[in-house]
Amino acid sequence: MKKRKFVSCIIMFTVLLSCNPECDNVLNISVDSFVKQQNQEMLVTADDPSTLQSSEIQFVTGSNQSVAKSKFMPGLGLIVTVPENVEGDNVQLVINDPDCGTAVLSSGITVGNEAFFLDNPAFIPPAPFEFVIPAPPVAFPPLVQNAWISPQNNDYCVWFQFVPARKPDGEIDSVQINGVNVTYKETISIDPARSFELSVRELLCENGAPPGTPEFCTAPVQRLYHCNPVSGIVDRENNIVHFWIDRTDVNGQNLGIEEFVGEFINIQEAGYDVESVPSCSSAIFEPTKTYLMLVTSQTSGRQLLLYQQGFK
Repeated sequence: MKKRKFVSCIIMFTVLLSCNPECDNVLNISVDSFVKQQNQEMLVTADDPSTLQSSEIQFVTGSNQSVAKSKFMPGLGLIVTVPENVEGDNVQLVINDPDCGTAVLSSGITVGNEAFFLDNPAFIPPAPFEFVIPAPPVAFPPLVQNAWISPQNNDYCVWFQFVPARKPDGEIDSVQINGVNVTYKETISIDPARSFELSVRELLCENGAPPGTPEFCTAPVQRLYHCNPVSGIVDRENNIVHFWIDRTDVNGQNLGIEEFVGEFINIQEAGYDVESVPSCSSAIFEPTKTYLMLVTSQTSGRQLLLYQQGFK
């Protein structure tokens, strides 16, 4: 299975139309990502999502044809679950419509098992199995800085620090929480010298060298997602999250730069407000989850969820 560059998921289908007057043409079919794990959800949509409402989705590889479970979401399209018996590098997505006939995706989809994604340099950040439909957050975090953890893998963390806001005299401006000056006031600009993609275990439970210390990120990393610089912006006022993770030097390997675009979403609506903490550092973190961001990789098309991890 090879990494496929995710540029645009809008795909034209070859549709075998019948003369049925009930047929509404399905135009500009799109999928959220060309790479999926078995039992993971996929979004299939079109210019007019309602034209997909009665469609049956099949995954075809060789002589194997598997009908997928799907549910129609008004205004969005079909949420399709990749069958567990499908695997391969050129899996065809077939749409059977009772009125219009059959449509075949012109480009194959890569479907892998759990082992395929383990330590795979093309697919480093963990992706949710359920396709996440964003709902606006009730409130935005008062501060974005520090640890944001993946609910799919509590070891995966993005550590955000920002260029501090300054007063007219050049002094760093502070922000008040509960009437007390606690830290610097954030601009929207992420500070790439102090922001990193991190492994919680390597950071806190194995190496024990936190950001800002001379020993931080000086030893060879054990995990591909440890100690990689992060740059970009997080704009709470306009709900824009846009950052890049630089993996051009992972123990001497150039794994490229991955771009993410997204927003803050409602953590309760998404269903990720269950209390939990990274397993090896439960004495450090608060279990309550309050804020959640959803970003999408512009390289792979895969979603990434990150919740703000509070400290005790």
